[in-house]
Amino acid sequence: MKHKLFKTFILIAVLFFSKNIMGQQEKQAELFIPVDQNCAWWSGVITQGHIMPLHNGYSADFTISNYGNQVQPMLISSDGQIVWSEEPFKISLNNDTLKVISNTKSLEYSKPGTTLKEAFLFAERRYFPTKNKMPGELLFSAPQYNTWIELITIKTRRIF
Repeated sequence: MKHKLFKTFILIAVLFFSKNIMGQQEKQAELFIPVDQNCAWWSGVITQGHIMPLHNGYSADFTISNYGNQVQPMLISSDGQIVWSEEPFKISLNNDTLKVISNTKSLEYSKPGTTLKEAFLFAERRYFPTKNKMPGELLFSAPQYNTWIELITIKTRRIF
């Protein structure tokens, strides 16, 4: 009996610690993350790259704007932290606290490492894994047309 109880305890401990080591937690609707002066955070607003890393006073609201379709759902830090969401959220950094708020329980917080590189590699494996295959040769050997950038007017509209 003691042997079975001991095995059960070990199994529970291994599962608990492996979950924490991998940085996985339950999804949440609000996160309040203290930011010390040696830690830098980057948001997913591509058009605001020139003001990164985040600074006190920064805010962005993905629930009302996708910033010209130039936003992605990940926040990442220089000390290995990640916030990910499949739903829009609001972020602000004030008084050295990063506040992330979602209208749903869609926020995932992880600390899978201690560096930016470790955080990114974890996010890549978990949220946007590659298939380790090169794109087709045609992608590199022929022109690529992006009509939503190239055509300033609606494609069917005549200009006089």
